[in-house]
Amino acid sequence: MNRELEGKAYRYEPAVSRAEAAARALRHVIASSGDPEAVLLRFAQSTTDRESVLLREALANRELRA
Repeated sequence: MNRELEGKAYRYEPAVSRAEAAARALRHVIASSGDPEAVLLRFAQSTTDRESVLLREALANRELRA
């Protein structure tokens, strides 16, 4: 959380986006699962067609930047 003084009160806002927080939570679940490969494979099998396309595109873009 970030806070900023406005008058006599503080205004709070998240330090990271909801998407970033969710990605961090997923990373934690995968890392602490004991079998990250199995978790990733099960997740990949459960995705919708649209989600699969998004994942493929993200991975392809990641490979291009490496």
